[in-house]
Amino acid sequence: MIYVNFIIFLGFSIYFIKKHEDIINLYPLALWTIAALASIFYSQSVIFRQFHDFTLVPFLYLAILFLLLFLCVKSEPLKTISKCKSPVLLPIMWIIAFTSYIPFAEILYHFVSSGVDFGNIADIKNEYTSGEYDSRNILTPLSSKLFAFSAYSWFISPILFFYYITVNPIKTTYNKLMIVGFIISYLNPLLLGMTVGTRGALLWALLYFLQIFLFFRKVIPSKAKKIINRSFLCAAVGIIAIFMVITISRFSSDQYSDFALTDWIYRYMGESFCNFNTECWYTKGITLGKNCFAFFSSIVGGDGQRDYLALERITGTRMNVYNTLFGDLLYDFGHIFAAIFVLCLCYISSKLRPRNGNFVLPNFFLYSVCFYILLSGFLIWPLITKAYSFWGTIIVSICIYLSQIFSTIKIK
Repeated sequence: MIYVNFIIFLGFSIYFIKKHEDIINLYPLALWTIAALASIFYSQSVIFRQFHDFTLVPFLYLAILFLLLFLCVKSEPLKTISKCKSPVLLPIMWIIAFTSYIPFAEILYHFVSSGVDFGNIADIKNEYTSGEYDSRNILTPLSSKLFAFSAYSWFISPILFFYYITVNPIKTTYNKLMIVGFIISYLNPLLLGMTVGTRGALLWALLYFLQIFLFFRKVIPSKAKKIINRSFLCAAVGIIAIFMVITISRFSSDQYSDFALTDWIYRYMGESFCNFNTECWYTKGITLGKNCFAFFSSIVGGDGQRDYLALERITGTRMNVYNTLFGDLLYDFGHIFAAIFVLCLCYISSKLRPRNGNFVLPNFFLYSVCFYILLSGFLIWPLITKAYSFWGTIIVSICIYLSQIFSTIKIK
């Protein structure tokens, strides 16, 4: 039955390739298809834990929801970029760009002075997971506060980077510092994550930056595009190399030494489909938002963190594994209401996506989050790990919307 899942997604890919879909839309489709293929190899590996037999209905449920979301999220590359006239945009850009330098310098100093002991990554990761190690401790109180701007603007920074180089000439020192600041702001959470051996941050940073580039690729000045292409290629090679080093370090420890590295790679890419079908589908209870939306608890005084043990007592399943974005929603709302939630997300995405390649900055901020949900959803509901960035995106978008409205009223 696991082969049927791959055939379905392969069929989707072939169909949309024949329809000459733009590469930006084939991008998430390719990731889901590769994950479906990896799930076949994972299901045959010695580390796969199967709790129920594979059946057809869960795979059909997943494929239908994916197709609905894909059809509503898919768009086309941007064709025109006009300057946003919001009076608050420049101050927001300034804050995001220039508050990134001090935390970046401290993180680099940590790497230079302490080094990165890849041989000790597994131990550090275990300490981080158990709560004994906090990566933010390497930052001074000032840097820790400034770092929050990088964390909250993770979705926004690469968009502002491409927007800025498209509408502003890269000639003055100020402009260059602004552009570099956006990149540093985007990299800060990634670099801090590396101090605890986090691989996911590396993967997500690469995937999301490529997503935004593919949308802007037709409006970026040719000279800037050549520099970005070369820089991105070098960065991608470096990130993949570091990803593999961390993976080898973590899974060559005594805890995992009895299993082949390829088994763990298949698990990372393909376990979500297997877990969804043989475990998540049979959940014993629903978590009512405590799985995907635990960050809302911070509003009423909670810590905003998922309590894995409490969630496992409710569902009767493992909650520290990947289940696709639809599996995570299923845990929260059940089979029917998870589907309804996805339909709502489809509606929102269809309203926010660019029309005829036209660019509206605050819309694009929010739309990019919707697209990213689909892009990374082959593993997880991504806002579990990007809650603060999600809040930051909403706050900035609202500020820009309101400032434009008030400016229009004032002019009249």
